Amino acid sequence: MTITRRMMKDFGVEASFDGADYTVGASEHYRPGIYQIEPDVSAACYFYGLAALTGSSMLVRNVHRDSMQGDIRFLEILETIGCRVTDEAEGIQVSGRADRQYPGITVDMNDFSDQTMTVAAMAPYFNGTTRICNVGHIRKQESDRMQAIVNELTRTGVACRTEGDDLIIEPGIPHGARIRTYDDHRVAMAFSLMGLRTDGIVITDYRCCKKTFRNYFDVLDSLYEVDADRFVVS
Repeated sequence: MTITRRMMKDFGVEASFDGADYTVGASEHYRPGIYQIEPDVSAACYFYGLAALTGSSMLVRNVHRDSMQGDIRFLEILETIGCRVTDEAEGIQVSGRADRQYPGITVDMNDFSDQTMTVAAMAPYFNGTTRICNVGHIRKQESDRMQAIVNELTRTGVACRTEGDDLIIEPGIPHGARIRTYDDHRVAMAFSLMGLRTDGIVITDYRCCKKTFRNYFDVLDSLYEVDADRFVVS
């Protein structure tokens, strides 16, 4: 409702909240105007992860740090490991390290758990152990995402295990594998990032990403049709 209230305010209507009830005054009315719909930050994060893993720069138009979407916190992880994050007029740009050397991290992702798989897919390329904490609830999402991460990282030769509600991923040298998606769009999109660094990663049933990003793989492919180290996604 916080996002809804801000949109209402942008169109001229104030809605108050006392912790139990929402109140809109009888005299309030909407004013027409041009409105920039906030992009899907969850989808943007895969491209920011791409920038980190490849040591390139990625700008996603119309994403800004004042986004109220929880996954904007993924940028904090990228900053922690050494990426440069800048909020420009067009949108947020992430620049990965040229040497692509990143430390392992320990991070509580309870509040932005949709990016658990993104971090998990990146973690094998870090230089130390990564621990993703307090994400046990993802077992009950589109798939059992905790188990999916363990299964598919193990399939690539990466050591990964769960401890309660935490995931522990060791650094390694992944090898090619056929990645099962469990009909879960997040599995398909997150594990595609491994293919940027490891030959032979095949995403089976990749069309499951149509739930939120029907042409994700077309967009991903299009980025490599240009000879550049800076990419822009609208």
